[in-house]
Amino acid sequence: MFSVFPIHFHIHKSVTIPISREKVQQIFKNHDANGDGSLSLEELATAYGELGSIIPNLRSHLSLFHADTNGDGKINSEEIESLINYAVSLGYRIK
Repeated sequence: MFSVFPIHFHIHKSVTIPISREKVQQIFKNHDANGDGSLSLEELATAYGELGSIIPNLRSHLSLFHADTNGDGKINSEEIESLINYAVSLGYRIK
Protein backbone atom coordinates (compact mmCIF):
# COMPACT_ATOMS: atom_id res chain seq x y z
CA MET A 1 0.00 0.00 0.00
CA PHE A 2 1.22 3.46 -0.87
CA SER A 3 1.10 6.25 1.59
CA VAL A 4 0.87 9.82 0.50
CA PHE A 5 3.46 12.19 1.86
CA PRO A 6 3.17 15.86 1.22
CA ILE A 7 5.93 17.08 -1.00
CA HIS A 8 7.17 20.58 -0.45
CA PHE A 9 9.14 22.37 -3.06
CA HIS A 10 11.18 25.39 -2.17
CA ILE A 11 11.27 27.65 -5.12
CA HIS A 12 13.61 30.58 -4.80
CA LYS A 13 12.11 33.48 -6.61
CA SER A 14 14.26 36.38 -7.54
CA VAL A 15 12.91 39.79 -8.20
CA THR A 16 14.37 41.91 -10.94
CA ILE A 17 13.96 45.61 -11.42
CA PRO A 18 14.59 47.66 -14.54
CA ILE A 19 17.94 49.40 -14.71
CA SER A 20 17.32 53.13 -14.38
CA ARG A 21 18.06 55.57 -17.16
CA GLU A 22 20.66 57.21 -14.92
CA LYS A 23 22.42 53.88 -14.34
CA VAL A 24 22.48 53.15 -18.09
CA GLN A 25 23.96 56.60 -18.70
CA GLN A 26 26.61 56.04 -16.02
CA ILE A 27 27.57 52.65 -17.46
CA PHE A 28 28.12 54.15 -20.91
CA LYS A 29 30.09 57.06 -19.43
CA ASN A 30 32.31 54.65 -17.48
CA HIS A 31 33.12 52.72 -20.66
CA ASP A 32 34.65 55.66 -22.50
CA ALA A 33 38.00 53.95 -21.94
CA ASN A 34 40.20 56.48 -23.71
CA GLY A 35 38.32 59.52 -22.38
CA ASP A 36 37.72 61.07 -25.80
CA GLY A 37 34.04 61.77 -25.10
CA SER A 38 32.78 59.25 -27.62
CA LEU A 39 32.04 55.53 -27.52
CA SER A 40 33.65 53.20 -30.05
CA LEU A 41 32.21 49.88 -31.12
CA GLU A 42 34.48 48.09 -28.63
CA GLU A 43 33.56 50.43 -25.78
CA LEU A 44 29.86 49.92 -26.56
CA ALA A 45 30.31 46.15 -26.50
CA THR A 46 31.92 46.20 -23.05
CA ALA A 47 29.16 48.49 -21.77
CA TYR A 48 26.49 46.14 -23.08
CA GLY A 49 28.32 43.26 -21.44
CA GLU A 50 28.02 45.06 -18.11
CA LEU A 51 24.34 45.70 -18.77
CA GLY A 52 23.90 41.94 -19.11
CA SER A 53 23.54 41.53 -22.86
CA ILE A 54 24.13 37.99 -24.07
CA ILE A 55 25.06 39.42 -27.48
CA PRO A 56 27.07 42.56 -26.68
CA ASN A 57 28.88 42.73 -30.04
CA LEU A 58 25.64 42.58 -32.01
CA ARG A 59 24.01 45.04 -29.62
CA SER A 60 26.88 47.51 -30.13
CA HIS A 61 26.44 47.34 -33.92
CA LEU A 62 22.69 47.87 -33.56
CA SER A 63 23.37 50.85 -31.29
CA LEU A 64 25.39 52.49 -34.02
CA PHE A 65 22.54 51.86 -36.45
CA HIS A 66 20.06 53.52 -34.07
CA ALA A 67 22.14 56.40 -32.71
CA ASP A 68 25.16 57.20 -34.91
CA THR A 69 23.55 59.99 -36.93
CA ASN A 70 26.76 61.35 -38.47
CA GLY A 71 27.99 57.89 -39.55
CA ASP A 72 31.48 58.15 -38.06
CA GLY A 73 31.27 54.75 -36.34
CA LYS A 74 31.19 56.22 -32.83
CA ILE A 75 28.62 57.62 -30.44
CA ASN A 76 29.51 61.22 -29.58
CA SER A 77 28.06 63.60 -26.99
CA GLU A 78 25.35 64.76 -29.41
CA GLU A 79 24.22 61.17 -30.05
CA ILE A 80 24.35 59.86 -26.48
CA GLU A 81 20.67 60.56 -25.74
CA SER A 82 19.60 58.41 -28.69
CA LEU A 83 21.91 55.66 -27.47
CA ILE A 84 20.49 55.82 -23.94
CA ASN A 85 16.91 55.79 -25.27
CA TYR A 86 17.72 52.71 -27.33
CA ALA A 87 19.43 50.90 -24.45
CA VAL A 88 16.61 51.68 -22.01
CA SER A 89 14.04 50.41 -24.52
CA LEU A 90 15.76 47.00 -24.43
CA GLY A 91 14.60 46.48 -20.85
CA TYR A 92 17.79 45.42 -19.10
CA ARG A 93 17.15 44.48 -15.50
CA ILE A 94 19.08 44.20 -12.23
CA LYS A 95 18.84 40.75 -10.67
